[in-house]
Amino acid sequence: MLLVVGVFAVFVLTPDDEPQVAASTGDPTTSSASPSTSIGTDTTSTDVASPPSPTATASAGRPSASATSKEPTLPDPTTVCVPQERTIELKVVSYNIHSARPFDGGRRLARIGDELAALDADVILLQEVDRGRAWTSGVDMPAVLARRLGMGSVFGSNVQRAANNQYGTAILSRFEVVDSGNDHLPKPRGTQQRGLLRVVLDVEGTEVSFYNTHLEPGASGARLAQMRMVMRTVNADTRPKFLGGDLNSSPNTPTLGATRSGLRDTWAAVGSGAGLTAPSGNPRLRIDYLLYNSGGNVTVSPTGVSVGASRTSDHRPVIANYRLVVDDGDVCVPVFPEQDRRGKAGRGRR
Repeated sequence: MLLVVGVFAVFVLTPDDEPQVAASTGDPTTSSASPSTSIGTDTTSTDVASPPSPTATASAGRPSASATSKEPTLPDPTTVCVPQERTIELKVVSYNIHSARPFDGGRRLARIGDELAALDADVILLQEVDRGRAWTSGVDMPAVLARRLGMGSVFGSNVQRAANNQYGTAILSRFEVVDSGNDHLPKPRGTQQRGLLRVVLDVEGTEVSFYNTHLEPGASGARLAQMRMVMRTVNADTRPKFLGGDLNSSPNTPTLGATRSGLRDTWAAVGSGAGLTAPSGNPRLRIDYLLYNSGGNVTVSPTGVSVGASRTSDHRPVIANYRLVVDDGDVCVPVFPEQDRRGKAGRGRR
């Protein structure tokens, strides 16, 4: 007890309470840097009067020695978006094959198949096609031509006199068929039943619609009514689309005028000359067409069109090439500015 008092007396008598006096005791634990030496003192006054220690500074939220060391930092990135587009080249043919008549045991049909093979088209729209009819020896023409060309086929029956006696239109294609149907068009008294064959094809991952029709040749009022129904269906379709066929109408008629509500004439866009298609031996009329329009995320542009020189049928084929540009949207990525040696964004290498 006496020893404790003596030490306290020395501490009190030391001038200015200098820490050197306390350190002379030889006990490292009595250093003024340790709070445990403030026995019997006011710790509040000590905290205020003493310079802040590194530990106290860090606990106060100020940078410690380790916190103030410079570490690499990344500047704020900018976002760069790159459009993703695909281009599809497509060849389409529209051809009225006149049931391969006069039927000669299939040789004329075989010749049509050879001519189509030489065109190397992706999609073929055929009019006046027989399936199981007696006067063409019961031949299934869509199936025969599809086998010859290595394509799939869809047939639309518009005139059917028996289960296996059908007449109508067909679409041949290299692409998978997603959907198909055949809609009968208005039939005024004394006219033949006509139809609109429609298919949706998966063209390299993009759905594209194709329509094929053969309008009434004898009555202009019937053709106009039929075309108006065709265009209601076509205009309701938001996909990229094509309409081909024997429209039995010249370009400046009301029937063709009705198509301009939602389709464009390929020949008017990129054709050269009159584009006459019938009769095949000495063409005087332009009545066979390929029409098109963009849709959805696909822009359709014709790149060329011609009339074939074939005389195998009573019509000549219309052959067109198209470019489809598919907009797959933007791909956006962060891009960081280049940094200089001090970690600041630089303007580029020097």
